[in-house]
Amino acid sequence: MLNFNSFFKGRGKFISLLLVALLLAAAFAGTARALLPENTYSDLEKIGFAFYKLGGGTPDLEAWVKDSELYRKAKPADKIDIMQYEVNRLSEGLREFDLKDDLIHVVADITLLPQKNKRGEAPKTDGNLNVIDTRAIVIKVASTKDPFFFYKVSPYWVALIPHHMEEGMGLEMTGQEYSAFLKKLGYKGNYKRDVVGIIDMYLRPLSLETHEPITKGRLIAWPMIVEVGSMVIWDSARSQVAWSYNSAWYVPEERRELLNLYKD
Repeated sequence: MLNFNSFFKGRGKFISLLLVALLLAAAFAGTARALLPENTYSDLEKIGFAFYKLGGGTPDLEAWVKDSELYRKAKPADKIDIMQYEVNRLSEGLREFDLKDDLIHVVADITLLPQKNKRGEAPKTDGNLNVIDTRAIVIKVASTKDPFFFYKVSPYWVALIPHHMEEGMGLEMTGQEYSAFLKKLGYKGNYKRDVVGIIDMYLRPLSLETHEPITKGRLIAWPMIVEVGSMVIWDSARSQVAWSYNSAWYVPEERRELLNLYKD
């Protein structure tokens, strides 16, 4: 008959260490679930899904995970579990991403460049910011001063280019609309400089150019043509909407989720 007292004698330290290890493993599992939500994906990850779906390539998911901030900042003891969890999560996200229904969400700092009129004159305003003639506004991404949005999808760079705006994103507005636009952006005084703001867009991926990349200095990016579903321009404090646009086909995410429930 087994003597439990003799069995545990001298093994107390081992059992204590084993219990501690199990508790730590359980604690990590709970933390991992909190840090790595299932069936949810970041905006950048969705850009990656669209990139690989359009290109037809097979991503190196382990390299993708290693390039993530979560993995880089993790403790060495946690990286094996994080790698396994994240590879499975990204694989599922890539499989489920639908090019017809799923949209890309982009938020970026922008510079708004009012164009000169046909006489080569810059916009003219009176003391109340009333613009004399019709204006065209060209949108440039503040970080690059290009009409493209650059994102890294490990190990590649992708340039999101709105459809029909390959030569530059633009807004057309009347003088009255332009005056209201400037006021909402918090701009005061006669126009003498570029205006900054924030752009928030939902985009539908259309195609990927795999033959001729865009070169920006040392950066080489593959152009992804996207269609604008929704576009909102905020002031730099994101406190007021200065301009908004919804395409005829765009359905807000909340409504799409509701429609999917009825569809199921």
